[in-house]
Amino acid sequence: MSNIQTGAERMPHDLSHLGFLAGQIGRLITISTTPVIAGDSFEMDAVGALRLSPLRRGLAIDSTVDIFTFYVPHRHVYGEQWIKFMKDGVNATPLPTVNTTGYIDHAAFLGTINPDTNKIPKHLFQGYLNIYNNYFKAPWMPDRTEANPNELNQDDARYGFRCCHLKNIWTAPLPPETELSRQMTTSTTSIDIMGLQAAYANLHTDQERDYFMQRYHDVISSFGGKTSYDADNRPLLVMRSNLWASGYDVDGTDQTSLGQFSGRVQQTYKHSVPRFFVPEHGTMFTLALVL
Repeated sequence: MSNIQTGAERMPHDLSHLGFLAGQIGRLITISTTPVIAGDSFEMDAVGALRLSPLRRGLAIDSTVDIFTFYVPHRHVYGEQWIKFMKDGVNATPLPTVNTTGYIDHAAFLGTINPDTNKIPKHLFQGYLNIYNNYFKAPWMPDRTEANPNELNQDDARYGFRCCHLKNIWTAPLPPETELSRQMTTSTTSIDIMGLQAAYANLHTDQERDYFMQRYHDVISSFGGKTSYDADNRPLLVMRSNLWASGYDVDGTDQTSLGQFSGRVQQTYKHSVPRFFVPEHGTMFTLALVL
């Protein structure tokens, strides 16, 4: 009878915890991160309360709150280094870290505190960059490629990166470098009709790519196909919850202040993630964005 373990018994683990964080409107901040391993089933029910600081004037339009949960495999972050790490087992070389500053809150945007070593796991920082670059910036904007959190300014390190408004008809303008004119060479005495048609077709293709197909999966979609999130190392969006944050009170404590008021916004939310089977080791990111 062999005593070699070929499988692992599935056991439920309660990872309930509290989270307290301060952010800024328009910035993507991490609420929590959960490490997961291959074969896990991840499920989450998060409840919370969101409050805005007292405002000098009431908001004309209610703010919107989005809560996201993403799955980022370690292989997307470490590449071949991760594959070798798993193959080598107990003899594997430790995975790299990234450097932070000496301030305790300069990793707050990743949902963690800065340890005494001023080093945090690379998959936390690079996973956040992958999420931001794929989902929260305009496609024509350059990717954020900082190697370490200590390269960030204080606001980015504390509250996260500034985000574009999520895509809709009002927030999806054309790229700023859009061509306003294009020329083709012709003879002084005649125009090549076939060449003109080819130039039109080439212009149409370029415009389609510039406007709607900046990413690989967009190009494949234009052919009627569909790629998995793994094809271009794209973080997988597991769940999104959207709500409005609204509500105002009149702050008046005596006769001298009854003629003035400030807005106050408070909202509760629930973010539920149905059971998700984890195909390989990685991290579950839960993030918030208020716009």
